[in-house]
Parts: sequence; C-alpha cells; structure tokens
Amino acid sequence: MKEKNKSKTKKISKDSSSKDRYFGIVLEDIDSKFQQIKEGQEVIKKETEEFRRETREELRFLTMGQKVLSDKIEDLKTKLILHEEQNGKDFKVIFEYLSKIDKELEHIQKSDLSRLPILETRVAQLEKKIK
Repeated sequence: MKEKNKSKTKKISKDSSSKDRYFGIVLEDIDSKFQQIKEGQEVIKKETEEFRRETREELRFLTMGQKVLSDKIEDLKTKLILHEEQNGKDFKVIFEYLSKIDKELEHIQKSDLSRLPILETRVAQLEKKIK
C-alpha cells in the first residue's frame, strides 16, 4: 500500500508541477499584457501633456493677439469720434458761410430788381441821344 501512496504522491507532484508551470506561463502572459497597457498609458499621458502644452502656448498667443486687436479697435474708435467731432464743426462752419452767401445773393437780386426800371429809363434816354 505504501507503493500506491508513493505513486499517487509522484503523480500529484507531477500534476501540480505542470499546473504550476501552466499558471506561471499564464501569469507571465498577463503580466506582459499589463506591461503593454502600462506603456500605452504612459505614451497617451505624454501625448496628452504635449497637447496641453501646445494648446496653452496657442491660447497665450491668441490672447496676446486679441489684446493687440482690442487696443487697435479702441484707438480707431477714439480717432473716429475725434474725426466726427471735427467734421461736424467743419460742416457747421461751411453751412454758416453758404447761408451768408445766400443772403447776400438775395440782397443783390432784390436791389438790382429795384434799380432795373431806373436803368431801363437811362438806357432809353441814351439810345435817343445816340440816334
């Protein structure tokens, strides 16, 4: 009976040894797959950090450009307001001058019309003398 126990022990020991090897292989395979996942995650992390850095740089650049454009717009607004004020004053002066000219023309026309009969009479007298 002792021999039967010994053969069983050898068989169990062979079975457990092959099971241990099998589980060792499976564990090594799982470990290598976890290692691949870890390496992939590290690559993704590096790429994400690089993307963030580039995005921050671009955002700083855009913010600076926006500030420059905003300043230029404000400068143009100020210039436009000054230009409008100056043009308004200029147009006011021009309209006042044209109004004076209109009044003078009306005065000249009225005074010339009132003198017209007198001038016609004098021209008629001169024509008589010449004939």
